[in-house]
Amino acid sequence: MSVVTNCIFSFSVLEDEPEIADQVNFYFYVFECKPLISCDNTWYVPNGWYGGSKMLETPLYIGAFNCFDVDLFLEHVRKIEFRCPEDVQLMVQEQEESRFTLIDVFEVENDQKNQSEKE
Repeated sequence: MSVVTNCIFSFSVLEDEPEIADQVNFYFYVFECKPLISCDNTWYVPNGWYGGSKMLETPLYIGAFNCFDVDLFLEHVRKIEFRCPEDVQLMVQEQEESRFTLIDVFEVENDQKNQSEKE
């Protein structure tokens, strides 16, 4: 049975993009699955294939996966050291949903940290 999850992943331009992409995509290599692909990856798509009159100025990765475990993926990503964790976002659209859900990947950890500092 196919249960497709559409994903869009983004992080800060201040990150070392190739390094972060490799670390994020390690998750997919473990499951022998095609990784998230950069919208600017000219190996797979023509340069500037998307709309608009400018080139994207942010790391933006996309993919569609069967039986994707969002929680397990988030667990993996949260182990990666980002310079700007507050800028790491995942947009997910599950099979039967009509819109994407925006997940601020480190929001839960930041909320817990702020709560601990208040106590």
